[in-house]
Amino acid sequence: KKMLKLKDGIGVPVQLTFKDLYKLEKENPELAEEYFNLQAKDKLNELDMVKVVYIGYLCAGNEKISFEDFLDKISNNRNETLSVYYDLIYPKN
Repeated sequence: KKMLKLKDGIGVPVQLTFKDLYKLEKENPELAEEYFNLQAKDKLNELDMVKVVYIGYLCAGNEKISFEDFLDKISNNRNETLSVYYDLIYPKN
């Protein structure tokens, strides 16, 4: 699993497999639709990318928190956080 480092230095798993998306669509259709709409955009901004990381956070079975609470927990190191987005969307395996 990929790891996301939080502000407190703790790493939490994130994942975004096709099966995760399938389950998300069944369990949280609104969030799944938001994900698919993001992927259909020509260009994503930083918050769009962080939203995808948030979805990966939820799909990995971490505590269910709001997006706003998630923003409070994650590091503001853009390079680190956005690299997790790229790892989720373009996995190396």
